[in-house]
Amino acid sequence: MAYHRHVPSDVPEIIVPTRQGYDRWSQVYDNDGNPLVALEEPEAIRMMGQVRGLTIADVGTGTGRHALRLARAGARVVGLDFSLGMMERARAKPHTDRIAFICADCLRLPLPGASFDRVISGLVAEEVPDLEQHLAELGRICRRGGFVIVTTLHPAMNLAGVRARFDDPVG
Repeated sequence: MAYHRHVPSDVPEIIVPTRQGYDRWSQVYDNDGNPLVALEEPEAIRMMGQVRGLTIADVGTGTGRHALRLARAGARVVGLDFSLGMMERARAKPHTDRIAFICADCLRLPLPGASFDRVISGLVAEEVPDLEQHLAELGRICRRGGFVIVTTLHPAMNLAGVRARFDDPVG
């Protein structure tokens, strides 16, 4: 995870551990104009389809952007994230009382198997240290007949070493 301080461009970026980076990013995540979110969200909504009455896990919920929309559409939602900063931001939003938030590592989800109609993991896979284990966990908690949606950076960006980054407002 890289973050940029508000300093001249000749100052190198600072690399921090992923959890620490997301805790720091949580302060500005909803307002930083991330183009990936703008591209990903309409497609995730389309793929998810009608959700009223369904049980959905939002793995890597961050500040709750998917979880909130799904709960407003009538789904029962569990939002999971390993960043306490992101979870605090999500919980502080209106209407989150209909969402169960759990702080958890996406490689060991504290959820029973086959318990969700839909599972979404949006823009998380690029930060996961063991993608195979992550995908296995998503599949494990999804009910037969349900489906899993995973969105991520384009593979070419991953191959080029592009990682999540943001401007740290604190500096």
